[in-house]
Amino acid sequence: SFSENFMLVLSHDEVVHGIPSSHVVLKEGSIISIDVTLSLHGWQADSAFTAPIGQISPEKEKLISVIASASANVGTGGHSAAGALGVLVTKSETKTNIGKATLTAGDDITTEATSDSTVVNASIAAAGAANGVGAGLTVTVDVLQREAEVNTNQTVMTAGRNVKSEAAGKDIIVLVAMALGASANGVAVGGTVPVVVSKSRIRNINNETTIAATNGHIGIEADLKSTLVDAAGGISASGSSAAVGATVSTLVYENLIEAVLTGGSVTAGATAEEMTGLRAMKKVNGIYVGATGNETAVLASLAASGSAGSLAGAGVINTLVAGNKVHAKVEDATLKAGVNGTAVGKSGNVSVHAADDAGLYNCAGALSASSSTGIGATVVVTVFSQDVAATLKDAVVTAAGNTEVTANTDNSLWLLALAFGAAGSTGVAGDLNAMVFQSKTVAELAGVVDAGGNVNVEAVSKNTLVNAGAGIAAAGGTSAVALGIVTYFQGETLATIGKDSVIGTATKPIGGKVNVSARSEELVTADAVGVSVSGGTGAAGSLDVIITKTKTKAVTESGVQIYAAGDVCVDAKDQLTLIAIVANAAVGGGTGAAVTALVSVNLATIAAKVGTDNIIKGKNVLVNAADEREFVTVAANFAGAGGAGVGVTLTVIVAGAKMNQAASDYLNKPEDNGTQGLKPTDQLNAAFKQGNEAALAGYQPDADELDEMLSGDGQKLD
Repeated sequence: SFSENFMLVLSHDEVVHGIPSSHVVLKEGSIISIDVTLSLHGWQADSAFTAPIGQISPEKEKLISVIASASANVGTGGHSAAGALGVLVTKSETKTNIGKATLTAGDDITTEATSDSTVVNASIAAAGAANGVGAGLTVTVDVLQREAEVNTNQTVMTAGRNVKSEAAGKDIIVLVAMALGASANGVAVGGTVPVVVSKSRIRNINNETTIAATNGHIGIEADLKSTLVDAAGGISASGSSAAVGATVSTLVYENLIEAVLTGGSVTAGATAEEMTGLRAMKKVNGIYVGATGNETAVLASLAASGSAGSLAGAGVINTLVAGNKVHAKVEDATLKAGVNGTAVGKSGNVSVHAADDAGLYNCAGALSASSSTGIGATVVVTVFSQDVAATLKDAVVTAAGNTEVTANTDNSLWLLALAFGAAGSTGVAGDLNAMVFQSKTVAELAGVVDAGGNVNVEAVSKNTLVNAGAGIAAAGGTSAVALGIVTYFQGETLATIGKDSVIGTATKPIGGKVNVSARSEELVTADAVGVSVSGGTGAAGSLDVIITKTKTKAVTESGVQIYAAGDVCVDAKDQLTLIAIVANAAVGGGTGAAVTALVSVNLATIAAKVGTDNIIKGKNVLVNAADEREFVTVAANFAGAGGAGVGVTLTVIVAGAKMNQAASDYLNKPEDNGTQGLKPTDQLNAAFKQGNEAALAGYQPDADELDEMLSGDGQKLD
C-alpha cells in the first residue's frame, strides 16, 4: 500500500502501479513511466506520463509511441480532480552522403535514405464528485521531427542498367485526448489541450555529379507521405451547478521536399525495360527528377456541457497551420536520354516533376444545454501555405522521346463548425471561422532542348475549399446566434519557357508538339446558417466574406525560339465555381431580428503571352487565354415575433472590379453605420487572435492588401 501522496518511477515494460525496486538502475536508452498522486484539502489527483532517457532504439521508439496516459478518480464527499499529461517527442536523421568518389556497377546503383515513423498517443482523464468540484483535464503533446537526405557531390556513377536515388519519408501521427468532469451538486469541468507539431525535411541533393546508366534509366526522387490526426473532446455535466467543457487544439505541420540536380552530366541509354521501385513514380523511362508530397491532416474537436441548474458553457478553439515546399530542380546540367549524341527513336524521356496533394480537415463542435444559461462557441482557423515548383534551367537536353517539366497541385480544404446553446432562460451560439490559403504552382523550362517526341511545360492546380458554420440557439427567455465566416484564397499557376531558350532548330525541329500550359480550377463554397428561437427575444446575425485572387499565366519570355513538327500551343485557363449560402432565422415571442451580410470579391489575371523577339514555327500555332466563372449565391433572412420582426440583408458580389462605395462604407465603417461586427478585417483579426497566436505567426494576409480589395469605387447609388 502507498501513502496518500506518492510518486512511482517504473522502467521499460513495468506496469504503472506495480511494485518498485531499488535494484533497477536507469541509464541511457531506458524508457520510464512516472506516476504521481496527490491528496490535498479534499482534492485527489493522479497523473502518469512516459518518456525516454536520452537516445532510444527504433524498436523502443515504436513501443513508446503506443503508450496511453490515463487517469481517473471518483470522490464521494469532497472535490475530485483527474489529470493526464502525455508528451511524446521524437527526432531522427537519416542521411546517405557520397563525396568525390567513383562507383561502378554491372547492373544497378541504388542510393537511399528513408525514414518512416508511426506515433500513437492517447490520453484520458475522468473525474466525478458527489458534492464538490469534479474536474478532468488532459494535456497531450506530440512533436515529430524527421530528416531524410541523399547527398552526392562530385560523384561519378556508372551502371550497366539503372541508377536509382531516393530520399523518402512516411509519417503517421495519431493523437486522441479526452477529458471528462462530472459532479452531482458542484461545478463540473472537462478540459483538454492537444498539440501536434510535425516538421519533415526530405531532400535528394546532387551537385556536380556525373551519372550514366548505359542501357537503363535514371530516377532521382524525394517523396513524403504523411497522415496526421488530432482528435479531442472536453465533456462536463453537473446536476445543480455550472458545467464547462473546453477543447483547445493545435495541429502544425511544415514540410520541405526537394530533388535537386545541379551541374554535372546525366546519361540514360533507355534501351532496357522501364525502371521500377521508386515510391511515387512507379515507372521511369529515361531520366526522371521528381519531388512529391501527399499529406492528410485531420483536426477534430468537441466540447459539450450540460447543467440541470446553472450555467452550461462549451467552447472549442481549433488552429490548423500547414506549410509545404515541394521543389524539383535541374540547373546547369547536360541530360541525354535514349541517345548517343543524336536524337533517334522514341524511347528515352527527360522528366522534371513536382507535385503536392493535400487534404486538410478542421472540424469543431460546441454543444451546451442548461435549465438556466447555455453557451456554445467555436473559433476555427485553417491556414495553408504551399509552394510547388518544377524547374529545368540553363540545361542542355537531348531526348529520343519527350521532354517534360510539370508541376501539379491537388488540394482539398474543409473547415466545419457547429455551435449549439439551449437553455430555459438564455441560449447563445456562435462560430468564427477563418480559412486562409496561399498556393503557388510553377513549371519552368529554360535552355536548349532537342527532342524526338513532345516538349511539355505544364502547371496544373486544382483546389476545393469548403468553409461552413452553423449556429443554433434556443431559450425560454433570450436567444442569440452570431456567425462569422471568412475565406481568403490566393493562387498562382505559372508555366514558362525562359528567356533565350531554344527548342529544336530550323533544320531539326522537335519531333512532336510543344505545349506551354497553365490551368487552374477552384471550387469555393462558404456557407453560414443561424437559427435563434426564443420565448422572448430572438436574434441571429451572419457575416460571410469570400476573397479570391488568382493569377494563371502561360508565357514564352523574350528571345525564345521554337521549331516543332507538330503543333505549338501557349494556353492559360482558369475555372472558378463559387457557392455561398447564408441564411438566418430569428423567432421570438416578443422580438425577432435577423441580419445577413454576404460579400464576395474575386480578382483574376489570366494570360497567354508570347514574348518579344520570339520565333515560333509549328504545324499549327495556338495562343489562348480563357476565364470561366460560375457564381451561386443565396442570402436569406426570416424574422418572426409576437411583437416586432426585423430582417436586414446585404449582398455584394465583385468580379474583377471594386464594390460600390456605399456597400464598402457599410462594411468597413461600422462606427458610421452602426454595423459593429460586420467589418471583414476585424473578423479575420479576431480569429487569428483567438487561435494559437504562436502557430499562426507570419501567416496572416497583408492587411493593406485586404483593405484595398474591400475598398469602394467612389460611386454611391441612390
